[in-house]
Amino acid sequence: MAEARAKKFSAIVCYRLDRISRNIGDFAKLIEELDGLKVSFISIKEQFDTSSPMGRAMIYISSVFSQLERETIAERIRDNMHELSKTGRCLGGTSPPGYVSEQVENVTIDGKTKKACKLKIIPEEAEIIKQIYKVFLETNSLTKTETYFIQNGYKTKNKKLFTRFALRNILTNPVYMIADEDAYRYLIENEVDLFAEKKDFDGKHGIMTYNRTIQKSGKANQIRPMEEWIVAVGKHIGLIKGSEWIQVQEYLEQNRSKSFRKPRSNVALLSGLLFCTCGDYMRPKLSKRLDAQGEFIYSYLCAMKEKSRSHVCKMEER
Repeated sequence: MAEARAKKFSAIVCYRLDRISRNIGDFAKLIEELDGLKVSFISIKEQFDTSSPMGRAMIYISSVFSQLERETIAERIRDNMHELSKTGRCLGGTSPPGYVSEQVENVTIDGKTKKACKLKIIPEEAEIIKQIYKVFLETNSLTKTETYFIQNGYKTKNKKLFTRFALRNILTNPVYMIADEDAYRYLIENEVDLFAEKKDFDGKHGIMTYNRTIQKSGKANQIRPMEEWIVAVGKHIGLIKGSEWIQVQEYLEQNRSKSFRKPRSNVALLSGLLFCTCGDYMRPKLSKRLDAQGEFIYSYLCAMKEKSRSHVCKMEER
């Protein structure tokens, strides 16, 4: 597109329309910009005449069907993930620290035979994982946990020092949680798509999660809401008790709510100094009211107050 804007060519040629885009919104913007740049769009397979109203209409109709095909494929993949999740097997990709993927058997799904893998514990790495959870539960701090592992010379699977990002990924990964009664209750309460019965939570095997992250090229993975997760009891051995894994998630959530964010205005001079009697930070908030000089009024509001309107708070300076 940068070269198109620089007038370096006069036409874009593709084999089929869906090789350019399978999203009608993106495609419409693309065609509109190309028209403005006097750059022709040619699809060899469809051979639409975009110079006529009918030709332009047909190319947009084809774009609609391309998007329909993309969404149908995505839905089919999700259905396949539902079936695969019932086996509790590893679907490939990079194995989490503490485990290695190994082929153990073949499974038959919809009449097709597929390779089945499971996670196998690497003892020395598993001990490091257990130590990470132990130190974090003792310190309730990612920074202190990172410092501990750097000072003691612990290395990741790639022979690098642990960072807070790497530690958080390990601490939030359900694969380490032992499928016990606490784990079952936690998953049910958070309304995950669970493909396991209560009897399957034997206090020995770990948890396998599917559809947990949103993966976009060039961007860090984002965690989906738990109600979108597909969860099963895996074939691998878990490392962390359900109650301990859940406690770690609660600590991480508390730390996130208490983390101080530098305000964009220097008006909030007491940021980081004011605490509510409930123990949470008082954060700067801009109201819509004006003072006598016609300037907006700033106030401090408890973080818990923002989450719950019924929460009663008082300012307290430490």
